[in-house]
Amino acid sequence: MSSLRATLTSKNVLVFIILNEADIVLTTVALALGSSELNFIYSTFRSPALMACIKVLMVGVIILALQSMRRTNLFSWLNIGMLAVVGWNALAVLSWSLS
Repeated sequence: MSSLRATLTSKNVLVFIILNEADIVLTTVALALGSSELNFIYSTFRSPALMACIKVLMVGVIILALQSMRRTNLFSWLNIGMLAVVGWNALAVLSWSLS
């Protein structure tokens, strides 16, 4: 049972990383098209490259923190939230590219 849990955790962590990378790409594209960043943490950074670096660092910290606290079950919930963020960003890119 523990190997199944480890496999699911690894997959959830991988999905979390992929969704965050998609968020970085879509946010960068949306900003280039004229959109604005709604996340108050990242909106203070004027450079998309700096935003991406900070985002990658934060994702790493979240992964390490949840694994060290043995709360990897939270990745499922984080993935649902990130899926919503990626969907929102995809809509932003679509709306800005059509206007």
